Amino acid sequence: HEGKTAGYWALNKEAQKRIKMTLKNLKIIIVDEVTSYNCHQLMVDQYFKKLATN
Repeated sequence: HEGKTAGYWALNKEAQKRIKMTLKNLKIIIVDEVTSYNCHQLMVDQYFKKLATN
């Protein structure tokens, strides 16, 4: 995988809605094994923050 980046695509609206409804009352996410927290997880974190503000 060296030198290669993962491909990403936006979730469709239905999947976004399902995630938002599932997590709407979520207050905290505990991340175990912080050493594995990399830029890809940061992107996911930013996505969830965006969902929380919509």
